[in-house]
Amino acid sequence: MSKLRVYSKNNTPHTSCIVDPTIEWHCCGHLPVVLRTAAFALRCLLGGALHPQSNLIVGHVNFSLVGLLLSKVIKKKTFTFAFGIDAWLNPSQSKKALLQRSQIVTISRFTRKKLTETYDLDPARISVLPLTVDEAQFPLARDKPIKLLEQYKIPGDACILLTVGRLDSRECYKGHDRVIAALPLILKENPNTHYMIVGSGDDLIRLKQLAEKFKVSHRVHFSGRIADSQLKDYYALCDIFVMPSQMEGFGIVFLEALISGKPVIAGDQDGSTDALDDGNLGVLVNPENSEAVAEAIIKVSNKSYPNELLYHPEKLRNATLKKFGHRAFDTRVYDIFC
Repeated sequence: MSKLRVYSKNNTPHTSCIVDPTIEWHCCGHLPVVLRTAAFALRCLLGGALHPQSNLIVGHVNFSLVGLLLSKVIKKKTFTFAFGIDAWLNPSQSKKALLQRSQIVTISRFTRKKLTETYDLDPARISVLPLTVDEAQFPLARDKPIKLLEQYKIPGDACILLTVGRLDSRECYKGHDRVIAALPLILKENPNTHYMIVGSGDDLIRLKQLAEKFKVSHRVHFSGRIADSQLKDYYALCDIFVMPSQMEGFGIVFLEALISGKPVIAGDQDGSTDALDDGNLGVLVNPENSEAVAEAIIKVSNKSYPNELLYHPEKLRNATLKKFGHRAFDTRVYDIFC
């Protein structure tokens, strides 16, 4: 049985790795951070030299220089993964050189469009492989966790909005600020609305100041960073997941919310459209318009938005898994790589 050799910069041996006899892991995560990049590059180059018969899959465009050197060694087909903003932000000659020599695999039509614009690539050479989600980690949400309601002092009958995403001042595109700006309009229609923000980062101060500016601080809750194991409880807590992003490569959090049975509202200008299957699985709005965001939230909360699937959690979960579950993902992987 042939093995898939995986070289990881940040994983550690025997932890955070898929246990599979067909996968051979080469990890650098146990090394000091200052040594990881050099050790990772060296291991990749040695691995390529020792196994030149193998095709090469570069898991991130930031490893493009290593990938470019390896592609010259193995002289085999090279596949390069490109995800979100990291793929087209700060373009470099090494990225461009590798991408022009590779078969490119990306996670959404939006990222494919940005890559073709940034690097002048032929769209036909770019395959789209949407993300998948582990249904075992996110069960269908039933009841709101009492512990979290008590922790944040939220009434059990409140309409709770949720956004999950890092609060990075360099990437203010996820739409937390537009939801906060929409809250005064939402509260006029539903005074019992609360907004939960899960994530951490240096944009926290600005968002707190924005909540004060719109006089909604008492309705905006910041959880900070939480463990992955706690995410399912926050999805269970919310009534609507909302993230009107403008530059999302795809947005795995959308799938996590959907298979938890929660209605999702997202922006209509980026990879979110792929995650919501062009609106079949959720609501797409203009992410630059807080009034449009407010209107969508109000309609979903009072069940007047014209998509019945949003109000049937089990059907919503099943429809999402049919489109983005492991079976659909495996089929796409086979079509691209085999």
